[in-house]
Amino acid sequence: MRDDPRKLPSALMASRGVHRSRRLWADLVRPSITTVAQPTYDEGRHAAQLLVQRVTDPTAAPTKIVLTSTLHVRESSTHP
Repeated sequence: MRDDPRKLPSALMASRGVHRSRRLWADLVRPSITTVAQPTYDEGRHAAQLLVQRVTDPTAAPTKIVLTSTLHVRESSTHP
């Protein structure tokens, strides 16, 4: 895919994706795609805990959980 002569249009200012795998497809294309890495293991763990909590106590107040994502800037974007 890297050597494919088809390129993103030069008019496209930026592109990004959300990735969930260790093998990054974003590095296989040109320009390489800026991605946001999400903590999928923690997302699943918290979702399971919240589900158990909701089943145990359906009247409990909603819980807000904030997880940290990581921005991987590549060729498709300029550096912030």
